[in-house]
Amino acid sequence: PDEVVIGIVDERLRMDDCANGFILDGVPRTLVQAEALDAKGVRIDRVVSLEVDDSKIVGRMSGRRVCTECGASEGLIYKMNDDGISAELIMTKSCKQEKIVIAESFKGYPVTRIGTSAFSNHRPVNEIVIPETVTEIASGAFMSTLIEHIEIPAGVTRIEEKTFFACRFLKSVALPEGLLYIGANAFTECSALETINLPNSITEIGEHCFELCDSLKEITIPTGVTVLPGSLLKSCLNLERIVLHKNITSIHSFALQTFSNLREVVGFPDNL
Repeated sequence: PDEVVIGIVDERLRMDDCANGFILDGVPRTLVQAEALDAKGVRIDRVVSLEVDDSKIVGRMSGRRVCTECGASEGLIYKMNDDGISAELIMTKSCKQEKIVIAESFKGYPVTRIGTSAFSNHRPVNEIVIPETVTEIASGAFMSTLIEHIEIPAGVTRIEEKTFFACRFLKSVALPEGLLYIGANAFTECSALETINLPNSITEIGEHCFELCDSLKEITIPTGVTVLPGSLLKSCLNLERIVLHKNITSIHSFALQTFSNLREVVGFPDNL
């Protein structure tokens, strides 16, 4: 309120260190504040005016959110995609908030993409809510975060390389039916990952995808995947059960290696 701001400024300007001059930053913001300063005899010698293009101001304001817990700017930064009808989350800045909800729209257009390394090493966030408008998640988007669970929207068909690399607190991921591709190292070193349901729509999984997922106990390879890439499940030390299928035509080096607790392999193809 104006009266509070005026009182604070008046009290501060009465202090000794303001006797020979002072700088006001962000005050006055309203006509009432300006008139109050005049009434108190506050003399302003110089004014600095920063002129910014309206589009830049709108972009910064619509991409800025405030943490409800710590009051800091969450600083989600969006930009328009080249198609001119959709937007992308390209970066986020740190705050003390543990939960982040990505906006569904930017400048009135749907947010369809989460950019490369957008949340990489962003702490202490442990929960990220992705809107259904998102159809693309770029490489390294959530790499080395503290997220524990995440749900991927139905429209996403690809999870690129290193998307969840070294997310060591990630316990579960909900993948959509219709997902086609999981890139190399997408879940490497997700040491807390306990379960993952891979939809049968998936046709390709990249190498090292689940390497060093120490807590993973069971995995079923989708029927659409015909090639098991190198080091796919390497060093999943607590893996107990693997379900394969007859459509698999090739198993690359170290795809199935270092299972100290492996008890059962179901459906190993006869042609291999």
